[in-house]
Amino acid sequence: MKETCFNNSFFLSNRQRLTALLPENSLAIISANNFMPKSADQTFPLYQNQDYYYLTGLKQEKSILCICKSHPDPAMRQVLFLLNASPEMEIWTGYRYTKDDVKRISGIETVLSLSDFPVLIKDFMTISAEVLMLTNEAPKFISDYPTANDLLITAIQQQYPLHRYGRLSPVMMQLRLIKQKEELGMIKKAISITEKALHKVMKQLKPGLMEYQVAAEITCF
Repeated sequence: MKETCFNNSFFLSNRQRLTALLPENSLAIISANNFMPKSADQTFPLYQNQDYYYLTGLKQEKSILCICKSHPDPAMRQVLFLLNASPEMEIWTGYRYTKDDVKRISGIETVLSLSDFPVLIKDFMTISAEVLMLTNEAPKFISDYPTANDLLITAIQQQYPLHRYGRLSPVMMQLRLIKQKEELGMIKKAISITEKALHKVMKQLKPGLMEYQVAAEITCF
């Protein structure tokens, strides 16, 4: 599992800033993306939900982050529910995070099994008046396929229909529009790498050069 290039203090700060924007007695629930089926038992490569990554730094599927702002137990105000991996599963899917990995990468101290989610969500819902969940609100985007967050919204609203539900996407957009020092550093680094790659390619360009050959120059940079 590839490590994040950010220190866990970055993700901790993002969660703290999000919590400050949440209403009192509210609960925010954000799911990681899941694999999209490809064929038979094969899937497309995982592309993580960027809001989930922004809050956790985790690049693994089937995980849920709950931020329960007013929970009486401080240890339960930020909880990450993690997929349990078995040695047999890792033979086919590769290494999976341990609870210690999650704490080190994200800075989240309370890491529980995903199987605990159906039990503990009842506790969170009982003490929360409003629930904020994540949808894709990109303009002009229409998908034929539900995301992991879409499925989670449907399941929770069916089980708890009397709660007040809200949109988490505008809050996340408000946070992510303002880049933090760590993000600016990574953007500058990406610009520098791109500049060097373009200069390298420009030196190789000549009549008759195929597109895949140009792409190879960038890939091997």
